[in-house]
Amino acid sequence: MNVGFKRIKWFRSKSAYQDMQQHRQRRAEFTKKHQAMMDAVNLAMANAQQNKITGLSNLAAEAAVKRVREMALAKADELTKQVDDAKSLVDKTKTSTGSSTGSSNMLDTVA
Repeated sequence: MNVGFKRIKWFRSKSAYQDMQQHRQRRAEFTKKHQAMMDAVNLAMANAQQNKITGLSNLAAEAAVKRVREMALAKADELTKQVDDAKSLVDKTKTSTGSSTGSSNMLDTVA
């Protein structure tokens, strides 16, 4: 008497070809997801680099504007000082001569 168990296949097993196709499909999906992730990383890095370049150029432009403003302010102060000196010289000339019109020779020298 032969006592054994008879195997009942409730689920049909995949063939080797179907298993290989499923493996290829999974690998293709993984590759696609990985490529999308790398594209996102590349985009983020490119944006960061562009933002850095833009930020540096903005800082350089602001420094240049500040430098030009300081130079213009210094020049304006210098010109104001020259005008004040000329005015004080004219006032001294008026008071020393005692006249309100002043000496034309002295004014020609100042001008």
